[in-house]
Parts: sequence; C-alpha cells; structure tokens
Amino acid sequence: MIQDGAPQPRQGPARRRLVRFQFLWEQWYTALTCSRNFPFTGNRYLSHRRGCGGRILYPQTMLLRAAMPADLPALISLERAPAARQFVGQWSEERHRATLGGADARYYVADAEPGGLAAYAILRGLAEDSGSIELKRVVVATPGHGLGRRILAELIRTAFEELHAHRLFLDVYDNNARARDLYASLGFVPEGVMRQAARRGDAWHDLHLLSMLESEYAATYSSSS
Repeated sequence: MIQDGAPQPRQGPARRRLVRFQFLWEQWYTALTCSRNFPFTGNRYLSHRRGCGGRILYPQTMLLRAAMPADLPALISLERAPAARQFVGQWSEERHRATLGGADARYYVADAEPGGLAAYAILRGLAEDSGSIELKRVVVATPGHGLGRRILAELIRTAFEELHAHRLFLDVYDNNARARDLYASLGFVPEGVMRQAARRGDAWHDLHLLSMLESEYAATYSSSS
C-alpha cells in the first residue's frame, strides 16, 4: 500500500484502460443491482460493497452444504487442530453426533479441494420459539484468507432468510480480537461481557456477547432501495 504523500507510480495506457473499465463496470453493476427488477438479488448473491443508498449485492458462490454423519471425523479433526483449540470448545464425537441428529441444530460444512473439509459451522436454537438463533461455532482450516468472512455472510443470510430468525447471536473469547473485529465489520453489535464464562486449561476467560437483529440485517444486507 502506498502511504499518503509518497510518490505515485506512473500508469501506462493499458493500466489506465483497465482502471477505466473497472470503474465503468462497477457503475453499471451498481445501477443494475439497485434496480427492483434485478432478478438475482437476495438469497444467492451477497457482498458488503456499499452502494444503493448504502447497500449493494455482488454475486457470490454458495460455499456451504448440510453436514452428514460421514463428515464427523473430518469435522472433529478441524476442531482438534491447534489453531482452533485455543478458541473452540472440544466436543466428543458422541456429542457432535447427537447434536447433528437433533432438531435444535444445523451443521454446515465447506468442502476442500481435492478432499476433506475447509470449514464447518453450527447454528443452534432452531427448536426454540424465541426466534433467537445462536451461531455456535465456525471453524476454518486455514484462517486469514477470507473464507471465514464469506462463510459468516452465508450463515447470516441463512439464519434470517431461511430460518427466519429474529435475532442471531454469538459469543467470542475476550482475547480473540481478530474475530471480534470481523463480527463487528459484518454488522454484529456488542451486547456485553459474560465474565469468566469459559474455561481453557486452568484459566477462566470472559466471553463477549454480540448479536444482530432482523431489522439490522434488513438495513445492512437488503437490496431494496
């Protein structure tokens, strides 16, 4: 990144044409997706570029599928990875199997190439009549490459548009600032701190509670003008 005040590199004709094309393409796409007649806004198209009076949707491939019992060994392997262990509870296979087979939760996985799992997630609270769904878990095999953000965006859409949640909430460790910043950037609002609510090893940790309401989702992610 070039800092303010640093000399700017000269752009050749090809570079200027590319920049001009990108600008025109974004102008065209903004006009198209802001139209009420655009047929693909909503369920399968989601991004966080601003436009349309503060909102714009860009096409994005669906990443997640419903998990099956056969996915559990790979899923548990992700959970046991060192990068995940410090922030994710360690469930037994029996607990995962019972939760997967119950009516209160949905498991989702993202397949890796050429095999295995790139990520998994759990939504919980579906059997409740409160309309409050918990984003219980998101685990990504290789963090730092944007996959977690894309999966979270898809889970948010699923919770509100498919499961008709009134409120989507989650908790995060006090020392996981990276995750807290990510959730905030996606529209989650801090609600408070649950003091010493989780134990890791011999230490107790605070958990930050964040949530998003149905009205906040509509204001942030809707394609309507």
